[in-house]
Amino acid sequence: MGIASSQGLPHLLFLANKYPAQLSGSILQLGRQDTYFDFAVLQSHAERFGIELKPTQVATVENPWTKQQVIDDRTLFSAIGFDTVESLDFVPDESPTFVFDLNEDVPASFHRRWNVVYDGGTLEHVFDIASALRNVHAMVKPGGLAIHENPTNNFVDHGFWQINPTLFLDFYTANGYEVLEAWICLFPSADNIHHEGPRRYVYEPAAFEARSFGRFPNGVASVFIVARKPLVEKPVVKPTQGFYRRHWRLDGRANGRTAASALGGMLDLKSIEAA
Repeated sequence: MGIASSQGLPHLLFLANKYPAQLSGSILQLGRQDTYFDFAVLQSHAERFGIELKPTQVATVENPWTKQQVIDDRTLFSAIGFDTVESLDFVPDESPTFVFDLNEDVPASFHRRWNVVYDGGTLEHVFDIASALRNVHAMVKPGGLAIHENPTNNFVDHGFWQINPTLFLDFYTANGYEVLEAWICLFPSADNIHHEGPRRYVYEPAAFEARSFGRFPNGVASVFIVARKPLVEKPVVKPTQGFYRRHWRLDGRANGRTAASALGGMLDLKSIEAA
């Protein structure tokens, strides 16, 4: 789990710029996030995205992988707009707010509790990923956001799963969420993954299905999904994969959904068909 200046940070600031009312209130991190930058880098990026940081006490820690002094997760999320910054992990080693195993059902006290649940690279490590998704759904407040950034290609043995974007898209769509953003982020090489920005492609299911058998570009890829929970909550629905829903016209539509973000823009979003 980690938020780098090349990927996680610009994504959060992009969201803070585009959905300012949503990037506020309370946030629950699934696992405490490691950052890869100091406060000066955060300030520089915030200026680029037109974000005015909130006054906050800056706390620094040593990044466990790079051994550099960086801001901690609470400083980051507080500065971009959250009043309450909490975390959940299955072991107490990194001092999360809550120690809990996402393979199990979260207690009722966690239901509809947070404005944002942020998964910056945790669900791939949870064996019962269906249980984890149900828990995310339970913990987000009505009208709140679920944000996922997880490996989708060329992460062999990084976790139990390399998560296809269709999992998130189909789960959230089946449960009445509005999918605000859906991208694939491709790094040509893993060597500079925390320093050089990826190529970002708007996720259009039909375009990616055409590349599902060995036709995906080389490199290391992650999926980025932002979904807004409906105001009226219903029992969780187990989705059917979107490919088959479209193939058999189970919902009356032949084509995939169009992602909210247009091509181009601040993050230079592209179409995979041009790759």
